[in-house]
Amino acid sequence: MKRFISFCCILFLIVCMFPTNTQAETALPELAAETAVLMDMQTGAILYEKNGNQKMYPASITKLLTVLLGIESGQPTREITITEEVVNTVPRDTTHIALTCGETVRMNDMLHATMMASANDAANAVALGVSGSISAFVTQMNRRMSELGALNTHFVNPNGLPNDNHYTTAYDMALLTREALQNETFRELFGKITYTMDKTNKNSSSRTFATLCLLLKNNEDNVRYESAIGGKTGWTVPAKYTMVSAAERDGRTLIAVVLGCPKGLDRYTDSITLFDYGFDTFRNILIPQTLFAPQTIPIISGNVIVKNAVVSLPENAMLATDKIFDPTTLTASSLLPSYLNEEPKSLSLVLSAKNEKGENIQVGTIPLNIEIKELDVPAANGNGSAPQTTQTVTVWEVLGLILLILLGILAFMILFFITNNLFRRQRYRKRKERQIQRQRQTQSNPQSNFILK
Repeated sequence: MKRFISFCCILFLIVCMFPTNTQAETALPELAAETAVLMDMQTGAILYEKNGNQKMYPASITKLLTVLLGIESGQPTREITITEEVVNTVPRDTTHIALTCGETVRMNDMLHATMMASANDAANAVALGVSGSISAFVTQMNRRMSELGALNTHFVNPNGLPNDNHYTTAYDMALLTREALQNETFRELFGKITYTMDKTNKNSSSRTFATLCLLLKNNEDNVRYESAIGGKTGWTVPAKYTMVSAAERDGRTLIAVVLGCPKGLDRYTDSITLFDYGFDTFRNILIPQTLFAPQTIPIISGNVIVKNAVVSLPENAMLATDKIFDPTTLTASSLLPSYLNEEPKSLSLVLSAKNEKGENIQVGTIPLNIEIKELDVPAANGNGSAPQTTQTVTVWEVLGLILLILLGILAFMILFFITNNLFRRQRYRKRKERQIQRQRQTQSNPQSNFILK
């Protein structure tokens, strides 16, 4: 028994002296938010998601789209005359900057008030200035979200006030923010701390706006985040607390979206948790262009090639990954189809590499660029005839042709057999007739028969 115990102790010491090389997985963040998404801006990769496609009420983060469309209208000095619709559709117990009917304001001032002060009347003013009416602007909002691929979003107003048909998802808001941050004016507004609006024809005092996002400034709750570059908060009773924010570190930009937070402070602690997780766990790897040569995939309608899809690796493509591997061992496999029946919406490249143990592991996927090219159709021929189209022959057409040939051969053989049989019967019948005639002649002239003998 003592020997057995001694053996176990020695074995235990040996195991402790030689630890395994297994890499512990990083624990996923635990959040108070009902839904959340962490997106890498450079790659568009989702680094973390919690019910990312669940439809939720957004509240005032709706204003991110309102501000983007206002900026893209391209007229920051445009003057807007406030109408009753702008003022009267905003309850006085919600956030506003006390715009009045007939007041003339500038678009740039309304953009700042919408982003920083989260003013609902200012958001309505932006809508009026861009599209001429709030309803027309809402149509433009939904069209733009659809163009971005935000398929689970529907807005009915430019400010985010509660409505059963006004909803979005954490993923859709991340898509929107990624698009918006590529606009320098939006990026500046997103991270601005204070702004002063000059007096107007209806207000003799200036108005100063300050950002409501505590990630950007010192605060009593100690939730300022040094790497934060912008943020927009929201709150209504049905939406609870919401926020979209972005942070930048070591040349990387991450976007955090949290929806349905029970407490106001939760949206900040959740976002900080997501940012720390993303920056500490993931890294971006530049994908060499030599890894994937552009390919042309024909798009076929019936049996005719109608277009070509040219697929290529995006320029400066980056892979956001938490895997540890040797970047020099990267390989790619596309598994692209030989042809398509319709224009593709997305195609991806699967990347693999060798880990520390020399094992080949999948490390991520990269979305490919897709360019649809029309076929180059030549002009009419010199004789005025229309150009001929090249037509592909399917396997079924080849099999049909072979079957037709076989049926022809079979029909020829049957016809030959029937004809040959008829000729044989006819010869047999004539031979019989000649034999009968000879027999009759012999019977009628026995002497000739004797002579013949």
